[in-house]
Order: sequence, then structure tokens, then C-alpha cells
Amino acid sequence: MRHYDGITVNWDRTYLIGKDGNEIDVPQQFLDKLPKEYQLKGELYVCDADYEETVSIIESSDWDRVKFVIHNSTDLQHLSIYKRHNIYRDLGAEKIPIADLHFFAL
Repeated sequence: MRHYDGITVNWDRTYLIGKDGNEIDVPQQFLDKLPKEYQLKGELYVCDADYEETVSIIESSDWDRVKFVIHNSTDLQHLSIYKRHNIYRDLGAEKIPIADLHFFAL
């Protein structure tokens, strides 16, 4: 399994919220690609970047390189892992150009 060294976030259908509970300043074009129907737990990451570099890229507003990885959804916990995986896969198929959505069974 690939290790992502990114920033843990929650998507509340409107904002990306960091672990500290604060809203992360995200370009609207990135938010527009995220699904409005599910709250998601995940991670913002940049391919081939460590944590510090990822933070630097996000703070510099270079969002073309930023991806979102889904870890889970509080809205879908009642479903089997297979059904959740299919939903996440379908979301990713629509959103790949900006929010590259992946699912990992932890």
C-alpha cells in the first residue's frame, strides 16, 4: 500500500477542516470537485512530496498538484466495506482531474 505523507482533513460537504478544527483555505475550483452528498475523512497530499513540502505547496496556493485521498466517510459507515469502496471509486471516476479520490480499507 502506498504511503501518503499529507495533511489529514475532513470534508463536511462545504469546507475542508484540518485536525485542529480550522477551515483550510482552499480554492473554490478544488472544492467544486468534491462530492456534496457525503462527508469524508481523508488527506491532502502532493505526489512525491514529504509533509513539509506538501504544507508549503498548499500554503503557496499551488493547488494544481494537490490531491485528496479518501480514508472513510461517516455518512457511509453503515454500509459494507465493498459498497463503500464502490461509491468511492465512482466518485473518483468523476473527479480525477482535480480531486484524485482513492479509498483504503484501514
